[in-house]
Amino acid sequence: MNDTEATLLSHAYDSPATRISLILGTGCNAAIYLPVAVISRHKFGTRPSNWIEAANSVVVNTEISMFGREVFPLCDADRQLDRDSPHPGFQPIEQLTSGRYLGEICRLTMVEGVRHGSLFDQVLPGGIEERFSLDTDLMSALEEKSIEESAKLLMELYRFSKSPTKQDITFVQSVCLAVSERAAIYLAITLFTLWRLRRDSQALTPTETEISAESSKTVVIAYCGAVVEKHPTLRFRCQEILDLLVETEVGNKETIRRRLVLEPAYDSGLLGAAVGAMMNGLNENSVPMAKLRLIIHDSNRNASLYMANYIVERIAAFAPTSSRPFVLGLPTGSSPELIYKYLVTFFKAGKVSFQNVVTFNMDEYVGLPRDHPQSYHSFMFTNLFSHVDIRPENVHILDGTAKDLKQEFEAQIASYGGIELFLGGVGPDGHIAFNEPGSSLASRTRVKSLAQSTVAANARFFPGDSSRVPKMALTVGIGTIMDAREVAIIATGPGKAKAVKMGVEGGVSHLWTISALQMHPSWLLVVDEDACQELTLEIVNYFKDIERVGSGPVINQTLEPASSKTRKKETGMSKL
Repeated sequence: MNDTEATLLSHAYDSPATRISLILGTGCNAAIYLPVAVISRHKFGTRPSNWIEAANSVVVNTEISMFGREVFPLCDADRQLDRDSPHPGFQPIEQLTSGRYLGEICRLTMVEGVRHGSLFDQVLPGGIEERFSLDTDLMSALEEKSIEESAKLLMELYRFSKSPTKQDITFVQSVCLAVSERAAIYLAITLFTLWRLRRDSQALTPTETEISAESSKTVVIAYCGAVVEKHPTLRFRCQEILDLLVETEVGNKETIRRRLVLEPAYDSGLLGAAVGAMMNGLNENSVPMAKLRLIIHDSNRNASLYMANYIVERIAAFAPTSSRPFVLGLPTGSSPELIYKYLVTFFKAGKVSFQNVVTFNMDEYVGLPRDHPQSYHSFMFTNLFSHVDIRPENVHILDGTAKDLKQEFEAQIASYGGIELFLGGVGPDGHIAFNEPGSSLASRTRVKSLAQSTVAANARFFPGDSSRVPKMALTVGIGTIMDAREVAIIATGPGKAKAVKMGVEGGVSHLWTISALQMHPSWLLVVDEDACQELTLEIVNYFKDIERVGSGPVINQTLEPASSKTRKKETGMSKL
């Protein structure tokens, strides 16, 4: 369950007319309550034979941010924003309505006004070309402040050669108002379309219960998120447009404001999670709840130190022997480099031994020989294996030069009873291992083509030349990772903030493969403050509070080591 579904659940608990929920903060999403009969049965996975007959309705996570391509009119700033995004055309509605992008659209329009008009006397202020330098909070303030106050805000943000004129500020304010107005209109159209979808699907499968529930002629849209909560102009305008759309559809002015109503649902994400947990507990056949521990540190160094200590303590608690080794999954790249340095330091200090540790690496480039300096085989021996006491026969790394790339990696993992702890990083686009956006959440070890964004990101390891980066790689699959008894992910730096948000707060989606870990029964996510930038404040505070309350030795808060015989039934793959 994600935050959007939680919002619908929690508000419906108090307001039974709630049928749609909206999250509008740094991102945009909606959930809707639909009849089970209009959803393809395969979407529900394996269920008892009488489940479909007994269930009437289902809460659907729409991933509405990805809709609207080639539907809404765009301006030059929109097209530029989309071209600069990691995945052009991927989230049209989110780019037109959410807090991450509204301020950026205003900034791009201002730059265009300087270059092709007379704004700021055709002189670009210092700093205005920096992407996302104008955030949506400031945009909202510019709409509401006086000319003088708005000028002061802009001059604090950007470096002007001379003070902007009254006409300059008036233009900037009109741009901010226009962007907000348009966002409200597009948002209202989106919500209205969902309402019509629900109404039409209800007409196809009417039931006495639903007809009774709809008889009040009121459908509530529960909303939360910084933009829709703190930007009253946008919210009120969205309600006005909804009223006009419903009036056009229904033709009864007396019932307009009772037919489709925006209502605030503050703190709904956490409240909805509680309601969901309660409902899950009522089902005696329910699968054990997934568990996430989110650990937040002030720096990459401290986050990496925490993770290294965690690995050392997990190995010690497992007490491995030659006949019962600790099986550890390992990543490469920049994310684990500091972790490996700390592990080497701990080994030299006598705090950990790797003699009875078996390792399986996540991935390897196709076509690079093992002795190539940028092969992941070279990386692992350079950064870790050559400095500790691990047995060479216990190291398992995919071979990118093998004649038959269909290697028996999965069988090797199974022969050790599965992976006890899988350490990993995450890419800016949310990929784990080389499971790029669009990868199957049931995938196993295979050859995978690399996304252009991944190739560009890894060019720094090939003297800045992306043409030298291999375009294919061998990688474990999401299913492989989900079969591990515990997964530990590290994410640091602002470039990982969106991936962290989608992994923690977004819905489970093959477009953000990190999100699959929401279904894992034991997932540890260690981040620094920069990687938390896009998480809602309530979520950050919630996990910080949990750690304060439950502070103590790290290992006491983990699962007891399982025998290899019980690992499989406790993994998260069955839940997917």
